[in-house]
Amino acid sequence: MIQTSLKNLLRNKVRSLLTSLGIIIGVAVIISLVSISEGLKQEADSQLGGAEYIQISNSIMGATSNLNDDLLKRLDKINDIEIYASEISFFIKSFNGKDLSATSTVAAGNIQLIQGIGVEPEKIPYFENALPYNNKLQGRLLFKDEKNSIMINDKFAKDENLFIGNSVELNGRNFRIVGIFTLETSLGASGTVIMNIDTARELSNYAEDEFSSVYLLPKIETKTLLLRLKEIFPDYRVSSSQQSGQSLNTFLGTLTIALWFVSSISAFVGGIGIMNTMLMSVMERINEFGVLKAIGWKDVHITYMILLEAVLLGVTGGVIGTLLGLIGSYMVEAITSIPTIVSAGLIFQAMIFAVFVGVLSSLYPASVASKMSPVEAVRYE
Repeated sequence: MIQTSLKNLLRNKVRSLLTSLGIIIGVAVIISLVSISEGLKQEADSQLGGAEYIQISNSIMGATSNLNDDLLKRLDKINDIEIYASEISFFIKSFNGKDLSATSTVAAGNIQLIQGIGVEPEKIPYFENALPYNNKLQGRLLFKDEKNSIMINDKFAKDENLFIGNSVELNGRNFRIVGIFTLETSLGASGTVIMNIDTARELSNYAEDEFSSVYLLPKIETKTLLLRLKEIFPDYRVSSSQQSGQSLNTFLGTLTIALWFVSSISAFVGGIGIMNTMLMSVMERINEFGVLKAIGWKDVHITYMILLEAVLLGVTGGVIGTLLGLIGSYMVEAITSIPTIVSAGLIFQAMIFAVFVGVLSSLYPASVASKMSPVEAVRYE
C-alpha cells in the first residue's frame, strides 16, 4: 500500500509539491521563530545563572535608568548587605570608525548594537559566579584605576577577529583588550564591552554621581533582604536574579506559544489547500477506486491509502520546511546576532505538527473515496 500511495503522489510531482506548500511554509516559520525564543531563553539562563544577587534600578532596562549617590548612602546604613557595586549601561555610538547610531545602521541595512557596561573593577571578584563577565575568563579582570582597558565577550571577539592585546576604538577613544569572557550575546546586542565605570561616564551621558543600577550580595537570606529593600525603596525596581530569570522565562514561554499559534495559522491555511487538492485528486481517480473495490479492496483500505498519501505529503512538507527553517534561523543569528537554537525536540514537534495537518486535511477526501459504490465508480465518466 505504501508503494501504491507513493506512485499516486509521483504521478504529478509538481502538484504534490504545491499541495504541501502550506505545510512547508508553516514548519519553516515555526522553526525560524521558535528557535529565536529558545535561543533567548538559554541566553537569559546563562546570564542570570550562578550565585543569587539583588539588583536595584529605576526600570527593567538599566540603560534607561539613572540613579545617584543618594541611593548608595542609604544602602550604607543597611547592615544586612555584604557588598554592593554600581554599574552603568549604555550603547556604544562608534566602533573602529563605524557609526553605530540607529539611523546609520538601519540605512546601511546592518543593525549592530554594542552594549557598554561600566563597572567598579575592585568589586568584581566579590560577584564571582554571579555576574556573567566574571566567569570563564581569558586574560584578566580590569584593575581599579585602568581607564583605557576593556573586556569583551567571546562571540564578539570571534566575529570581529579580536584578541587579547588588540586595540579598538570606541566612541572616538582607543582601548586595549585585557580580557575575554564567555557570553554568547547580550540578549540581542552584537557584543558586550566591560570598562571602568568612570570611563563609561565619559563615553555616555551619565553625570559624575549617576549610574544605571546597583548589584548587591546579601548577608542574610535573599528573600528576606529583598522584601526589606522593597519596603525601603518603594519607588525603585528591586528584584533578585532568580526573580528576573523566572519573569523572563515566563515571558519567553508565552512568546513561544504565541509564535506557535501564528505559525500554525499558516499551516492550517495550507491544510485547506491540501484538502481541496486531494478532493480533486479523489474525483479524478473515481474509476481507479472502482477497480480496486472490484478486486477486493474494502472501504478501510481506500481510507488508509488516502491517509497514507497525506502522511507522505506531511513528512515531505515537514522535511523541506525544517531545512528552510534551519536556513532562516541561521540567517537571523548571522545578520542580527540574536541567538537561535534549533533543538531535536523542536524539529520533532514540527514534524508531528506537519503530519497532523496533512492527515487532518485528508479525512474528508478519504471519507468521500471510501464511500463510493464500485459499480458507479467503474461506470463514472
